Amino acid sequence: MTTTKRVARRAAALAAGVIAVAGVSLVNAQPAAALPNLTINLSGSGIVVGTEWANQNYGGAYLQYEANRNCTLMVTDSDFADHILPNGFDGLPYDWDNDISSFKNWANCLTNHFDADGLTGGQTGLLNDGNVPAGYNDRTESIRWS
Repeated sequence: MTTTKRVARRAAALAAGVIAVAGVSLVNAQPAAALPNLTINLSGSGIVVGTEWANQNYGGAYLQYEANRNCTLMVTDSDFADHILPNGFDGLPYDWDNDISSFKNWANCLTNHFDADGLTGGQTGLLNDGNVPAGYNDRTESIRWS
């Protein structure tokens, strides 16, 4: 069977509500929980340093990050970081990994999006507000603010 036919069959099975995992079929599988709006405290709370949205142009669910101070004006330091975004492996019913499409900075911060946990892998570099660059859309797994 060609790759195209396999992909078409999988897509049809998913559309019909049948998913095969390791040889076991799950009928009428429930979709993953919708992404909720969350506020995460990086180092205390009270000052919003960044907001990340699931959709481009600041749409959909959002992650809001708070800290106890503004970012410094030095771009060579790391003021705050989220090394692992909220995901299904931490006991939560949703997964923010690879779901960020736009962001806004607050409190003198710039944002760097990484495509792997722990501030590793490819990175966007420090950016001001906007949509995540095309090559990193829906690929963020960790974030740093400076």
